Amino acid sequence: MLLATKSRQVGADEAVQTQLNVAQIVTELTRQTARRVTVGELSNYTIERILIDFPQIYHAQIFLTDDTGSEARLFASTGEVGKQLIQRAHGLKVGSVSVIGQVTYLGKYIVAKAGSKDSVHKRNELLPDTQVEAAFPLRIGDRIIGALDLQSKIADSFDREDLAQAFQTLADSIGLAIDNIRQYDRAEERVKENQRLVEETREALRQVERLNRRLTGRAWTDYINGAGYDLGASVDFEANQTITQADITASITEAIQSQQLVQTIIDDRQVITIPLRVRGHVVGAMEFELGADDPFTPDDLELIQEVSDRFGVAIENVRLFNESQRTAQREALVNQIVSRLQTMNNVEDMVTEAAIGLREALKANKIAIKLGTPPR
Repeated sequence: MLLATKSRQVGADEAVQTQLNVAQIVTELTRQTARRVTVGELSNYTIERILIDFPQIYHAQIFLTDDTGSEARLFASTGEVGKQLIQRAHGLKVGSVSVIGQVTYLGKYIVAKAGSKDSVHKRNELLPDTQVEAAFPLRIGDRIIGALDLQSKIADSFDREDLAQAFQTLADSIGLAIDNIRQYDRAEERVKENQRLVEETREALRQVERLNRRLTGRAWTDYINGAGYDLGASVDFEANQTITQADITASITEAIQSQQLVQTIIDDRQVITIPLRVRGHVVGAMEFELGADDPFTPDDLELIQEVSDRFGVAIENVRLFNESQRTAQREALVNQIVSRLQTMNNVEDMVTEAAIGLREALKANKIAIKLGTPPR
């Protein structure tokens, strides 16, 4: 009777110590996760700590399932044997006839003793001293992400239900910690990916902006050249005189080339020149003459910059309107020529009519149309 009482007391003490050790490891797992350690660092810390706190366990390891959930691969393992198993890329199929295979399939812990006829324990030549193997699923709700595998040389190390439950609590905590680290890593990856996409978008916008500037510059060069005369005007309010074809002064040239505001003093005049921009491309400049002593404040600068910006938008709208009109006229002329051609059923008449239509459009003195190919 006394022996039984003493045995129960020892068992109770062991259970309390086991729960205390598990609680300490779980607390440290929380700290490790907060420190943003890797899954590998967390796993290695945990299995090494298990060997220290539970002397009856001589080998500990953690298996993690792959992305497909079809195989449990050894991720962390203690000692030299563990290193060899890791190097072998040791793994077991989920659902296979093995402790790890069944635990990761069923989601329940298994205690398997060596030599037992109904045991799913498979002897490992690197761990010949194992008398009992206990594996506990790493659970995240209904999801199984791996298993905690513990092996002992003492056959009854996991016989007590309360001890097994304590290790299952530890396994659940390990699974939660690993999942938290993975979620954090995925969130970081998403942030990095979003930053990469933002930078790619910015670069694409910069390229579009550069292309728009080039196209705008080309369009304005064609527009100015197509006008046949200088676009601009010079208004002298003192002389009440307007010159529609103003000279390009040195300050205008400098403002266009430097693409910056130019402020100079010429004789008794203060000359301020600001570039005119359309979609970031400089298409001209505006020049103002003030008295040498007339104040030119930051508000004045802001005013002329705003005027020049809006002027740029306005003249671009005019150019686009003129271009659309020319396109419409060209389409109308083409449609007119084609309509006349479609009423004819004689090739010679069609050739003559096409020549007449093109002559009207191009103001050409001579037009030749030849069907066929030159002899070789």
